[in-house]
Amino acid sequence: MNELWDRIIEDYKIGRECLVYSKKKDCWIRQEDKGMYHLWTAYYSALNAEEKNHLFYARVLSLMGWEMQAKSSNYELLNKYYKPAVEQYTLAVEENPNCVYPKEIENVRKSYEYYKYIVEKSKIRTDSGYYNAIKLLEGHECLNEFSFHDSKFISLECNDQSAVLKLQDGDIYHFEFSNIYDIEMNCDLLTAYVNDFAIYQAVPDLETIVFDIEFLKIICKHIKVRS
Repeated sequence: MNELWDRIIEDYKIGRECLVYSKKKDCWIRQEDKGMYHLWTAYYSALNAEEKNHLFYARVLSLMGWEMQAKSSNYELLNKYYKPAVEQYTLAVEENPNCVYPKEIENVRKSYEYYKYIVEKSKIRTDSGYYNAIKLLEGHECLNEFSFHDSKFISLECNDQSAVLKLQDGDIYHFEFSNIYDIEMNCDLLTAYVNDFAIYQAVPDLETIVFDIEFLKIICKHIKVRS
C-alpha cells in the first residue's frame, strides 16, 4: 500500500501544484494539461487501489470535483466526487481526528450539500414538487390548464437583461425573465419539445431562480408567466 500511495500522493501534489493557485509562489501559471494528467492518474490509481489512504483519496476526489465542474453533470459531480469525498474524509477522521483542518472538510461538505440540493430539485416527481416549482413564477395561477411536458417551443427573444419565452400547449404562454445571469441552449430550438422541466432556487434562501427545460436553461432573479 505504501509504495502505491506514495505515487498517488505525488501525482496528486503535482496535479494540485499545476492547477491550483498558490500564494507561496511569486509567479504561478496554470498548467492544465500537465496538472490534469497527474490528477487523472492519481484518481484512477486511488479508485482501483484495494486499500485506501482515506485522507488523500478524499483530497483527490475533492480536486476532481472542482476541476470537473464545467465538464460533468451535477449528478456526476455529486455521486462520483463529492459524496465519496465526504465519506473518505469521515473515515480519515475516524482513524485520526487531527489529520486534517476542519475548514478543508467543511468546504467539501458545502459542495456536497450544494450538489445534493441541485440534483434533488432538478427532478420533479410529485404533485407537491410541481407546485413548489411553479409557485416561484409570478402569475403561476394561469398554468392550471398548461403542461410543460410535450409543450411546443414557439419563440425566444432575449437580450443581456431580459428574455421572453413562448411555449404552446393549446394556448400560447409567455414566460418573461428579468435580471438574467445566464442563458444556456443545447439544441435547435425550432425542433424542440419539452420532455422534462425543473424550476428551483439556485441556492436555498436566495432569490436566484433556475428555469430548466432540458434544451434551454435560464438563470435569473424573476420570472413572470401569462397566457
